[in-house]
Amino acid sequence: MDMYPTTLAAMGFNIEGNKLALGTNLFSELPTIIEKYGQDYINEEVQKSSEYLDKNIYQFN
Repeated sequence: MDMYPTTLAAMGFNIEGNKLALGTNLFSELPTIIEKYGQDYINEEVQKSSEYLDKNIYQFN
């Protein structure tokens, strides 16, 4: 999750707030989402299904 904003920052992009999606720029002083909430909680949350994604993106009925 953190590779996206960190890579862009390393390329010289300015990332307002040092966060993109669920990732944190590792060059910043901000805690990552895993440091803030813990690995177990994040694993539970990202495994949850999304009715919107199932219907509109994946087209599951």
